Amino acid sequence: MTSARHQVYQHYNKDEWAYLDKIGSLAQWVEDFYQFRLTEFVHSRQEKIIRDVANHHGLAVYSSREMLGTEYGRCIVAPEYYQLETADFEMSILELSYAEKFHQLTHAQILGTLLNRLGIKRELLGDIFVEEGRAVILVDKRFVSTIEAEVQKIARAKVHWKELTWSDLDRVEKPKGQTKTILVSSMRLDKVVAASFNLSRQIATNLIDTGKVKVDYVPMEQASRTIHEGQLISVRSFGRMEVRNLLGYSKQGKIKLEIELFKK
Repeated sequence: MTSARHQVYQHYNKDEWAYLDKIGSLAQWVEDFYQFRLTEFVHSRQEKIIRDVANHHGLAVYSSREMLGTEYGRCIVAPEYYQLETADFEMSILELSYAEKFHQLTHAQILGTLLNRLGIKRELLGDIFVEEGRAVILVDKRFVSTIEAEVQKIARAKVHWKELTWSDLDRVEKPKGQTKTILVSSMRLDKVVAASFNLSRQIATNLIDTGKVKVDYVPMEQASRTIHEGQLISVRSFGRMEVRNLLGYSKQGKIKLEIELFKK
């Protein structure tokens, strides 16, 4: 590994190096051909990798996440001359509606149907916001006509599709977390998970050991891993939380953390 490459890779886990290689190749293409490239839908951790690699190559990055306030978004990696056009994100926002009097669709049902019926990767779909009687879905625009033609029923509910504008997303009810203060004796992953979700340390450790815990979207099976401010922890079947702020210490010497909790 060259020293320049090491400067970027040293900040990431080895299981993220394959993605670093992928983005490195994309950035090199942009640098060689002096044209922009569009990524698939990515989460915040992947976007950080994209920005770090692009910065190493002297390239600009534009993210739809910043414009729409979503969890998943698409990034444009471009030379300095590039002027942003939102159409270049090649992303559509679809509203799915159905008769809520007889049905209530879930996030899992909608996602599973789209992936299985269309035979596409998860990375070609963005956020799915579920409300009563409808859902709003971010998709790669290439699949809009296929979705409208091929997906007319999810579970037993007949569904209807309508394409929305980006400004319509402002009126969509996005998930809101609960702000909570917890006390931990250390910033170990198992202790933070246990305190956040009101679990015993043994249960938290077992969840980590069995691969049910992710830190910044990366599976983490090391219970002693140190957690830092800004990191996102997701626990299968329980929800997810973000470490918002380190508030100091209690009189008993425990660490006070402000977290944002999203329960299942």
